[in-house]
Amino acid sequence: RRSSQEAAGMAGKAVPRKTCSSQWKQVMMIAGDVLSSLRELFKDLVDAVIAVMVIVYIAYRIPSKVASADDTMRVVGQLANIDWSNRGITLEEKTSSFLKYMNQLDQLINSELLLNQFCNVVLILSLLRLIKCTSMHPRLALLEGTIKKAWDDLWHAAILILLLMTCFAGIATWRFGSDREDFATFESSLQKLFEMTFGEFPDEWTESRDMQLFTVLYFMIVFLLVQNFLLAVIVEAYMGVRKDNEDLETEQEFLLDIFSSIVAHWKAHREGWPTPYQLGSQLEKWTARHSVGFRDLHSTAAFRSKEAVVRFLRHYARYEFLAPIAFDDYGPEPSNEQEKLAHDLEIRLGKAMGLHIPTLKEFAHENLEIASQRAQRRNRALPPEKEGSRKQLLSPPTPPT
Repeated sequence: RRSSQEAAGMAGKAVPRKTCSSQWKQVMMIAGDVLSSLRELFKDLVDAVIAVMVIVYIAYRIPSKVASADDTMRVVGQLANIDWSNRGITLEEKTSSFLKYMNQLDQLINSELLLNQFCNVVLILSLLRLIKCTSMHPRLALLEGTIKKAWDDLWHAAILILLLMTCFAGIATWRFGSDREDFATFESSLQKLFEMTFGEFPDEWTESRDMQLFTVLYFMIVFLLVQNFLLAVIVEAYMGVRKDNEDLETEQEFLLDIFSSIVAHWKAHREGWPTPYQLGSQLEKWTARHSVGFRDLHSTAAFRSKEAVVRFLRHYARYEFLAPIAFDDYGPEPSNEQEKLAHDLEIRLGKAMGLHIPTLKEFAHENLEIASQRAQRRNRALPPEKEGSRKQLLSPPTPPT
């Protein structure tokens, strides 16, 4: 009875907002992990399906290709051997034999066409998978990255183009279908409008006023405006991909990256270095580090010996993007000339105006004082039974030397 009363009392209380938000964040993180896992599973499934389709095509294609000449010669020979002049065989028997052999020849042709269509599907899927595989390197991911960045705009542009072409095709079929063969049906009108999208005007389009008005209107709306909008979307997405590649410090030339990867894997196997996944899982936990040294790597116990750590550091020290971040009195040193000029200008203006610009040490001490004051205020709000937490909050962190 007491537990039921407590449960009823807890049910009447409102759930704290922070708890709900944290639970919602956890749910979203789990959903993101599930989606990423499903995405990887889908890629593996597509690769497996393509491999099975290739095997099936080869298994059917090779025997049919070897036997196609003999089968064709056999059927054609049977057609040629029909004795049409023999009066001992009725016309119905001759016609039946002829239709029988023609059906066999038609089956051979249909099986060949079916295999060609199946091969066409396999090649298209392999092409799309190859384009997706180019995203493994930033220099090769221009097409895939551009499509990904412009996908939302491309999707809406495709809807707009389809709507306009459908309306123009309906108008052309209704107005010019009885006079012109290229606009006789709705399908032929769409085909002609698709050709007009790339600058091919219909024949004798200047003979009637209606045809002139229709052609000029389609040219201005679809060819000039919509097509240039589409090109602007693609160029903007491409420039975004180029900027991302320029900001990516670890990016190198494609062949150089392949060679560096091969050398790194060979040295890792010989020297006893950890795998990238093992080392990355350790480095992800060090969120407050600007650089990693010998003691840090040796403390992970992932290397075979101390000499392996030294060789690891010497190997990766030759890459400029892995150099430790340099600090001055005011924080990290600027990485380029523009940031350096802005940093020097800020210091000079502060001194000229009589303002004190805090150094990195002063800034750290100021933040520690603020954190200590917040801890003390939080400590006063704690109930008396949480004395252990009170002592922990009262002891501020040790300031850096």
